[in-house]
Amino acid sequence: MFAETAGGHLELVSEFEIAGGGAVHPHKHPTYEFYYVTSGYDRMTVEGETREIQPGDLVCIPPNALHSLEPVSENAAIHCFCFAVGIPGAGVIDYTQA
Repeated sequence: MFAETAGGHLELVSEFEIAGGGAVHPHKHPTYEFYYVTSGYDRMTVEGETREIQPGDLVCIPPNALHSLEPVSENAAIHCFCFAVGIPGAGVIDYTQA
């Protein structure tokens, strides 16, 4: 990953919560993206593989990998920190459209 991101930059740092019953719908972008779960339990799908994640888990999503996220319960939220590391030449990414 070091070689791939050399010359890139920190693209995004975000803290967010998804309410029970909510979701981050499938999307992709040309960055390495990391989700660190601080509370709640959810299902993360990356390139068709779904796993349950929980507080303390760190998920690494490779560039251009289709991914989504949803709480396991419709009654409980999930809280995460997210950051993305850009790859040289990837251009500007509008994370509001994800």
